[in-house]
Amino acid sequence: MSSRNPSRLTRSLNDRLVIDLLLEHGPLDRPTLARLTGLSKPSVADLVGRLLESGLVEEIGEGPSTRRGPNAMLYGLTGGLAAVAGVELQPDHAQASIADVNGSELGAVNVPIRPDESPSELVARALRQAAEPSSIDIGDLTTAVVGTPGIVDPSGDMSFVWGQPEWTGGQLARMHDALGIPVRFENDINLAAIAERRLGRAVDAEAFALFKCDEGVGAAIMLGSQLVRGSHGAAGEIGYVPDLAWEQRSAGDYNEGLQSVAGARGLAAALADLGLADLSPAAVLAPGPDDTGPDGRDAVPAELRQRFLLEVARRLAFGVVSVCAVIDPELIVLVGEIATAGGDRLAEAVGSRVAQTSPFRPAVVVSGLGHDAVVSGAVTTALDSARDEIYGVAPVFVRSAPAIRRTP
Repeated sequence: MSSRNPSRLTRSLNDRLVIDLLLEHGPLDRPTLARLTGLSKPSVADLVGRLLESGLVEEIGEGPSTRRGPNAMLYGLTGGLAAVAGVELQPDHAQASIADVNGSELGAVNVPIRPDESPSELVARALRQAAEPSSIDIGDLTTAVVGTPGIVDPSGDMSFVWGQPEWTGGQLARMHDALGIPVRFENDINLAAIAERRLGRAVDAEAFALFKCDEGVGAAIMLGSQLVRGSHGAAGEIGYVPDLAWEQRSAGDYNEGLQSVAGARGLAAALADLGLADLSPAAVLAPGPDDTGPDGRDAVPAELRQRFLLEVARRLAFGVVSVCAVIDPELIVLVGEIATAGGDRLAEAVGSRVAQTSPFRPAVVVSGLGHDAVVSGAVTTALDSARDEIYGVAPVFVRSAPAIRRTP
């Protein structure tokens, strides 16, 4: 028999419902809370009083009213109860953001790595700089979520990072020692997918896959609100999808497959075949008239731009079809420098190629979250953890507020 008190559980659920509504909408008065929750006005009055007494909610001031009599009091979440950090860690830089538990951004930075600086030293330095505007000591943060390329295994540590063998083995313990707070690693593309599901183009998608098209290629898969990590944390590592010559590889050779044709090295080779070896893929994909060359270089004819775009789409579509054959998603979201440069034209070309070569018909779009996608996903994940710790019962079904409210 359960030892939980049903009335106490119901009260906790209702408390969290109100808290989530305040996170989503900002300050609200009691009549509005009664309408949104479906609870009676006396129940809402009791609930708000309980939250005020606990210190989780505070009176903000009187709101506007169109009725005669005194204006209704607005209630909002108490600020300053906790702060969290989200970080994107890459081999050459770290992007960090610190947010209050209500989602207000307190500081953000993007810092390049220094010579001989370890990942934990880089993250600690980035967080100290991000904390400066709010005078927060990073040791007072409730938690930090760090997005990293590669595979994060079920233990929570990095088990494989392509091109960075020194990053694996004991990195989580070193990061915890450097920061002095609870730290969680997550694959960077997984975090971008979480941000896309909560804040971006995939908010209403039941099943979608996010494809990163950048220095390397990778994917993340979400079924509903559930991120698919796999039994070893390697779900979505489509860069290792083999090509036709996979049987000829040496044992442990991870440099071939889709990564070698759709990543930076493969696209550079495709540009060389078009006589554009001195240009970057993003520069050629970015739309521009024939008489205007990127960064002062010679103009790129529209015909060559289109040929390269279709070649990129052909290579990406190979990975998209591979994922569609397993989960049949309704939506594919493209992210990264290549996707941003190619824009809607690239998304349309990928979708057309998928339709030409398979029975799958996912919608293909480009993310609108830009370079902040990974950090937004990291902050979102950290806020979920901190809010559960502070507010108790896990959130009920309301659409979440943006993870970060950036100040102008």
